[in-house]
Amino acid sequence: MPIFKPKNKPILRWSRILHFLLAATLTAYGGHLWNYSGSVWTGAGTIAGGLAWELSNRFVGKGWHPYADALDFWAFVAGALMAGVGWNLI
Repeated sequence: MPIFKPKNKPILRWSRILHFLLAATLTAYGGHLWNYSGSVWTGAGTIAGGLAWELSNRFVGKGWHPYADALDFWAFVAGALMAGVGWNLI
């Protein structure tokens, strides 16, 4: 039985925007609190947490999509990446 399974269309969903914004906020806040290296550690932690969240959907999710979704995970990665790069360029 697969762990990752795609959701139905559309690709841009409110949940993916929320994943993106959560990762970006946590990464930027880590940079704010602990400067340059703080953004790296909180970004990595956010990505790891996003992967754990998606994987947990397969095992505990009984809702409308009880599988991990790759695009939701990549939304976490994109949010952390954009906030981390942005924080370190400022």
